[in-house]
Amino acid sequence: MYAQPVNRIQILPTVGLIALILVTAGFSALMVVFGGPILTALFAIACLGLFFALSPNLLLWAVILGSLIFVGVSQLYYPPLSLIRWLIPFATAALLIHVFTNSVVRLPRERGSIPALLWWAIAFMLVGVVSTFMNWQSAVNVVQGVKLYFSVWGLLFGLVLLNWKPTTLDRVPQFFFWLAVLQLPFVLHQFFYLAPAREHLWVYGVVPLDVVAGTFGAAMEGGGKNAGLGAFLVITLSLILQMWKDKVASLSKLVVALPFVMIPLLLNESKISVFLMLMVFAFIFRSDIVHNPARFLLASLFSLMLGYSLLFAYAETYGHGKVTPTEALEKAIDLNVGHTGYGSLQLNRVTVLSHWASEHFPENISGALIGHGLGASHESTEGVLGVSNLTKSRYYGKGIGLTGISALLWDTGILGVACIVGMLAASFVTAGRLCRDHYMKNRWRSSLFRGYQSVILVFGVMLFHNNYFVLDITFQTLMLLVIGHIGYWAFREQRKQVRAVFTQN
Repeated sequence: MYAQPVNRIQILPTVGLIALILVTAGFSALMVVFGGPILTALFAIACLGLFFALSPNLLLWAVILGSLIFVGVSQLYYPPLSLIRWLIPFATAALLIHVFTNSVVRLPRERGSIPALLWWAIAFMLVGVVSTFMNWQSAVNVVQGVKLYFSVWGLLFGLVLLNWKPTTLDRVPQFFFWLAVLQLPFVLHQFFYLAPAREHLWVYGVVPLDVVAGTFGAAMEGGGKNAGLGAFLVITLSLILQMWKDKVASLSKLVVALPFVMIPLLLNESKISVFLMLMVFAFIFRSDIVHNPARFLLASLFSLMLGYSLLFAYAETYGHGKVTPTEALEKAIDLNVGHTGYGSLQLNRVTVLSHWASEHFPENISGALIGHGLGASHESTEGVLGVSNLTKSRYYGKGIGLTGISALLWDTGILGVACIVGMLAASFVTAGRLCRDHYMKNRWRSSLFRGYQSVILVFGVMLFHNNYFVLDITFQTLMLLVIGHIGYWAFREQRKQVRAVFTQN
């Protein structure tokens, strides 16, 4: 029998709460005397944040709702409120504080081995820090680089290492479906009202349909995260199909769910959705080639029909009905693998990789291995800080950070890319193991983990398509939620094994 330890988990928040009350009281007095309306409002939000900071559950859902809904909606419909995205890193930092306090007071029998996917994440962070300091330019560059990459990475550590109730995290993938349902009214409004209002922007190189991004964010006079919406819808579709295939979800549920996913997907202009959908269909139904060829044939026909429907919708909207789906596909391939630059940039998704290689081999091997520092490939002028990085000094207008993989190569080198590939591979393998482990215990979770393998493949492909992994807080949150959920269950199983060893001794 173990002696009951002092419950320091309860003591620490209490002490912290007393300290926060004292500090808040002092600042409240200052706000009354000196604060203007905006400053007072921001302070009120900060006080509310302190209340949230005491509860990991509130923090988790504040990050999820803030990143996946409020950031994107405010960016398009009321840009001044998009500053809410600055609060999300503080929420994930608060999760890290909870991780630290829990690890300090956790008994040895409650500890487990850190999952491999988290070690890969830690290794990537170390590579990024080392690369940044080896290529030191200024403290402002460090802040900008860390903000771009790691704004929500506290979420990953919080999901894996905090002692959540299983039902709490089970609600996250269930929330994905309701989030997909929420996309429908936003997509319909954006497609039928906002996109036509942007037709005059064609002459400035702005694609009107880029605004059809649901809650994933867009600018009325600029681009949009429509590829992020497309990827999310394919992710949701893959989870639903996997559960139907595993007989966890009924055919009637599949039929009800499909319109909510497919209508936004058809109205969304993102061409990558076609490839992603065909890929997840092939992966989900791969075993049916031998065991159930009839179902595989039907699934193949269905996926091809959906793929052609997406191409047809793209040709009708983007090409104004003047091009066929085949011509639209040929144009998309030429823009990505030919010599034409992407948009106003000089490079596209293929030439950006060959350009990186030509700039590093054989003269700059160290830069190829370790990169040029976090944020070196960043080209946006939206930041409030004046950052002079490698892109602005030597490669402005080329688009060296066009995709996640190219940005990683420039910023963290081959070592950084290896760490991210390792994290995704470890997540894929761990999800497969958890699928087998839960098969007899919980069929729903078993099917979920099998579906997560398709999701990991989507994340891997998206690294070659866009740079959301580097700079989009919404996509980063989505990715870390899935990887963190896998890591949570891996860490939980490890803790069970450690607890069993202590019990035997």
